[in-house]
Amino acid sequence: MSKYDEIVSNTYVPNYQDILRIRLRTTGIHETVLQLDDHTWSIIDVGGQKTERRKWIHCFEHVTSVIFFFSLNTLDFPGLLGSDQLRETLLLFDDITNNEYFKKTSIILF
Repeated sequence: MSKYDEIVSNTYVPNYQDILRIRLRTTGIHETVLQLDDHTWSIIDVGGQKTERRKWIHCFEHVTSVIFFFSLNTLDFPGLLGSDQLRETLLLFDDITNNEYFKKTSIILF
């Protein structure tokens, strides 16, 4: 059984390893392609770090939706250059939603 099959099962209960992997910091661009029935989904993880943005913004020229994950558990931690994480996240969200590449793109906020 694949991990996907395990997770979508009605009887799925996450183990400790699943819980630990919920938040995995990434850098660079990672693409996962899922085939569900006659639909192909391409999920691109771009990490979100400021230093990486110029490398990945071009990946979104023809996307139909962007899912923006907002992590509530980091709001109390100081961010880069002394600013708080909330401000940095809001600035990133503003940059993405007002970017030329996303004029006709649905933005989904989690």
